[in-house]
Amino acid sequence: MCSPVPPTRDRTASHSVSERSVSEQPLTAVPPQGVYVPAVVHGGIAYTAGMTPRRAGVLVVSGVVGRDLDVAAAREAAGLAAGNALTAVIEAVGDLSALVRCLKMTVFIAAVDDFTEHSAVADGASQVLREQLGERGAVARSAIGVATLPSVVPWIRQEGWPPRGRRRPAARQRRRPCPARRCHR
Repeated sequence: MCSPVPPTRDRTASHSVSERSVSEQPLTAVPPQGVYVPAVVHGGIAYTAGMTPRRAGVLVVSGVVGRDLDVAAAREAAGLAAGNALTAVIEAVGDLSALVRCLKMTVFIAAVDDFTEHSAVADGASQVLREQLGERGAVARSAIGVATLPSVVPWIRQEGWPPRGRRRPAARQRRRPCPARRCHR
Protein backbone atom coordinates (compact mmCIF):
# COMPACT_ATOMS: atom_id res chain seq x y z
CA MET A 1 0.00 0.00 0.00
CA CYS A 2 1.28 3.46 -0.90
CA SER A 3 1.30 6.39 1.48
CA PRO A 4 3.15 9.00 -0.59
CA VAL A 5 2.50 12.10 1.48
CA PRO A 6 1.32 11.84 5.08
CA PRO A 7 -1.72 13.99 5.89
CA THR A 8 -0.60 17.48 6.85
CA ARG A 9 -2.88 19.99 8.54
CA ASP A 10 -3.94 22.81 6.22
CA ARG A 11 -1.96 21.40 3.29
CA THR A 12 -3.15 22.89 0.03
CA ALA A 13 -0.45 21.77 -2.39
CA SER A 14 -1.07 19.12 -5.03
CA HIS A 15 0.19 15.55 -4.78
CA SER A 16 -0.78 12.18 -6.11
CA VAL A 17 -0.41 8.49 -5.46
CA SER A 18 2.37 8.42 -8.08
CA GLU A 19 4.35 11.41 -6.80
CA ARG A 20 7.47 9.44 -5.81
CA SER A 21 10.15 8.46 -8.28
CA VAL A 22 9.77 5.06 -9.91
CA SER A 23 12.50 3.55 -7.70
CA GLU A 24 10.76 4.74 -4.49
CA GLN A 25 7.21 4.01 -5.62
CA PRO A 26 5.63 0.92 -4.10
CA LEU A 27 2.93 -0.67 -6.20
CA THR A 28 -0.50 0.81 -5.65
CA ALA A 29 -3.45 -1.40 -4.78
CA VAL A 30 -5.22 0.20 -7.74
CA PRO A 31 -2.74 0.08 -10.63
CA PRO A 32 -3.52 2.52 -13.44
CA GLN A 33 -4.48 1.03 -16.78
CA GLY A 34 -2.81 3.83 -18.73
CA VAL A 35 -0.75 6.99 -18.34
CA TYR A 36 -2.47 8.59 -15.32
CA VAL A 37 -2.56 8.33 -11.53
CA PRO A 38 -5.37 6.70 -9.51
CA ALA A 39 -5.88 9.75 -7.24
CA VAL A 40 -4.70 13.33 -6.84
CA VAL A 41 -5.11 15.64 -3.86
CA HIS A 42 -5.33 19.34 -4.71
CA GLY A 43 -6.71 22.26 -2.76
CA GLY A 44 -7.81 20.00 0.07
CA ILE A 45 -9.92 17.73 -2.17
CA ALA A 46 -8.96 14.25 -3.40
CA TYR A 47 -10.01 13.36 -6.95
CA THR A 48 -9.98 9.86 -8.40
CA ALA A 49 -9.56 8.59 -11.92
CA GLY A 50 -12.30 6.47 -13.43
CA MET A 51 -12.32 3.06 -11.75
CA THR A 52 -13.30 -0.28 -13.19
CA PRO A 53 -14.21 -3.53 -11.42
CA ARG A 54 -10.70 -4.95 -11.01
CA ARG A 55 -8.96 -7.02 -8.38
CA ALA A 56 -5.16 -6.65 -8.25
CA GLY A 57 -5.33 -4.92 -11.63
CA VAL A 58 -7.24 -7.77 -13.29
CA LEU A 59 -10.63 -7.00 -14.80
CA VAL A 60 -13.19 -9.32 -13.20
CA VAL A 61 -16.43 -8.08 -14.82
CA SER A 62 -17.02 -6.92 -18.39
CA GLY A 63 -19.97 -6.53 -20.70
CA VAL A 64 -22.95 -4.34 -21.42
CA VAL A 65 -25.76 -4.18 -18.88
CA GLY A 66 -28.98 -5.56 -20.31
CA ARG A 67 -27.12 -7.67 -22.87
CA ASP A 68 -24.18 -9.41 -21.13
CA LEU A 69 -24.88 -8.52 -17.48
CA ASP A 70 -28.01 -8.37 -15.39
CA VAL A 71 -28.63 -5.59 -12.85
CA ALA A 72 -27.32 -7.68 -9.91
CA ALA A 73 -23.97 -8.38 -11.62
CA ALA A 74 -23.63 -4.76 -12.72
CA ARG A 75 -24.45 -3.56 -9.20
CA GLU A 76 -21.72 -5.80 -7.77
CA ALA A 77 -19.27 -4.48 -10.39
CA ALA A 78 -20.12 -0.89 -9.45
CA GLY A 79 -19.45 -1.75 -5.80
CA LEU A 80 -16.04 -3.20 -6.66
CA ALA A 81 -15.17 -0.09 -8.69
CA ALA A 82 -16.24 2.15 -5.78
CA GLY A 83 -14.05 0.15 -3.43
CA ASN A 84 -11.13 0.69 -5.81
CA ALA A 85 -11.78 4.44 -5.84
CA LEU A 86 -11.87 4.51 -2.05
CA THR A 87 -8.60 2.56 -1.92
CA ALA A 88 -6.97 5.07 -4.29
CA VAL A 89 -8.10 7.97 -2.10
CA ILE A 90 -6.86 6.29 1.08
CA GLU A 91 -3.48 5.73 -0.55
CA ALA A 92 -3.33 9.40 -1.55
CA VAL A 93 -4.29 10.86 1.87
CA GLY A 94 -2.68 8.34 4.20
CA ASP A 95 -5.54 6.47 5.88
CA LEU A 96 -9.30 6.14 6.15
CA SER A 97 -9.55 8.40 9.22
CA ALA A 98 -8.10 11.27 7.16
CA LEU A 99 -11.31 11.47 5.07
CA VAL A 100 -14.02 13.91 6.05
CA ARG A 101 -16.53 12.48 3.56
CA CYS A 102 -17.19 11.69 -0.07
CA LEU A 103 -18.88 14.65 -1.74
CA LYS A 104 -19.84 13.52 -5.24
CA MET A 105 -19.89 10.32 -7.25
CA THR A 106 -20.70 9.78 -10.91
CA VAL A 107 -21.33 6.24 -12.13
CA PHE A 108 -21.10 5.66 -15.88
CA ILE A 109 -22.90 2.50 -17.00
CA ALA A 110 -22.42 0.82 -20.38
CA ALA A 111 -25.96 -0.37 -21.11
CA VAL A 112 -28.31 -1.27 -23.94
CA ASP A 113 -30.38 1.57 -25.40
CA ASP A 114 -33.61 0.77 -23.57
CA PHE A 115 -32.02 0.16 -20.13
CA THR A 116 -33.59 2.30 -17.39
CA GLU A 117 -32.27 0.90 -14.09
CA HIS A 118 -29.10 2.98 -13.88
CA SER A 119 -29.85 4.01 -10.32
CA ALA A 120 -30.15 0.38 -9.21
CA VAL A 121 -26.67 -0.32 -10.62
CA ALA A 122 -25.20 2.79 -8.98
CA ASP A 123 -26.67 1.69 -5.64
CA GLY A 124 -23.93 -0.96 -5.54
CA ALA A 125 -21.31 1.80 -5.43
CA SER A 126 -23.26 3.84 -2.88
CA GLN A 127 -23.68 0.80 -0.65
CA VAL A 128 -19.92 0.14 -0.52
CA LEU A 129 -19.20 3.75 0.42
CA ARG A 130 -21.84 3.69 3.18
CA GLU A 131 -20.50 0.37 4.52
CA GLN A 132 -16.92 1.66 4.60
CA LEU A 133 -17.52 5.28 5.65
CA GLY A 134 -20.90 5.32 7.38
CA GLU A 135 -22.55 8.73 7.03
CA ARG A 136 -19.32 10.09 5.51
CA GLY A 137 -20.13 7.86 2.53
CA ALA A 138 -23.55 9.43 1.84
CA VAL A 139 -22.91 11.14 -1.49
CA ALA A 140 -24.53 13.31 -4.07
CA ARG A 141 -24.66 10.92 -7.02
CA SER A 142 -25.33 10.75 -10.73
CA ALA A 143 -25.90 7.53 -12.70
CA ILE A 144 -25.37 7.94 -16.44
CA GLY A 145 -25.96 5.37 -19.17
CA VAL A 146 -23.52 5.36 -22.09
CA ALA A 147 -23.01 3.27 -25.22
CA THR A 148 -19.39 2.27 -24.57
CA LEU A 149 -16.73 2.47 -21.87
CA PRO A 150 -13.11 1.35 -21.59
CA SER A 151 -12.91 -2.45 -21.33
CA VAL A 152 -16.71 -2.57 -21.85
CA VAL A 153 -17.50 -2.26 -18.12
CA PRO A 154 -19.55 -0.07 -15.83
CA TRP A 155 -17.04 2.28 -14.25
CA ILE A 156 -17.11 4.97 -11.66
CA ARG A 157 -15.60 8.38 -11.18
CA GLN A 158 -15.63 9.93 -7.76
CA GLU A 159 -14.99 13.54 -7.01
CA GLY A 160 -14.52 15.55 -3.92
CA TRP A 161 -13.06 13.74 -0.94
CA PRO A 162 -11.90 16.44 1.50
CA PRO A 163 -9.25 15.02 3.85
CA ARG A 164 -9.47 16.10 7.49
CA GLY A 165 -7.44 19.15 8.34
CA ARG A 166 -7.12 20.22 4.72
CA ARG A 167 -8.96 23.32 3.71
CA ARG A 168 -9.12 25.40 0.62
CA PRO A 169 -6.79 28.40 0.66
CA ALA A 170 -8.16 31.27 2.76
CA ALA A 171 -8.50 33.56 -0.26
CA ARG A 172 -10.78 31.05 -1.95
CA GLN A 173 -12.89 30.74 1.21
CA ARG A 174 -13.41 34.51 1.33
CA ARG A 175 -14.50 34.67 -2.28
CA ARG A 176 -16.95 31.78 -2.09
CA PRO A 177 -17.91 31.09 1.53
CA CYS A 178 -20.35 28.32 2.34
CA PRO A 179 -23.67 29.97 3.25
CA ALA A 180 -24.33 27.39 5.96
CA ARG A 181 -20.71 27.58 7.22
CA ARG A 182 -20.75 23.78 7.63
CA CYS A 183 -18.58 22.86 4.65
CA HIS A 184 -15.23 24.06 5.98
CA ARG A 185 -15.15 22.67 9.51
